[in-house]
Amino acid sequence: MKRARDIRDQLEGLLKKVKIEIVSNSSNLDAIKKAITSGFFHHAARLQKTGAYRTVKNPQTVHIHPSSGLAQAKLPRWVIYHEFVLTTKEYMRQVTELKPN
Repeated sequence: MKRARDIRDQLEGLLKKVKIEIVSNSSNLDAIKKAITSGFFHHAARLQKTGAYRTVKNPQTVHIHPSSGLAQAKLPRWVIYHEFVLTTKEYMRQVTELKPN
């Protein structure tokens, strides 16, 4: 959490420096997901018929980590992930649904 706060503080400082108004709307999840997607577009993965995912940039088979809330729900067609964890399988962690449009 400290890292996220440091990044936020750094971004806030940069916005102030170039005199851009700081506007926040935490209820606008689409804008937040668009921002995450623009930074992590190379971390996209598409659901396969087998129930596993295939990464876009360097095609490999991965799965949503079992501790993720998305692992318990209907699997989304596209996801963006933050990191991989290798145990018995390659797992994606910090995953969010991506709407292709």
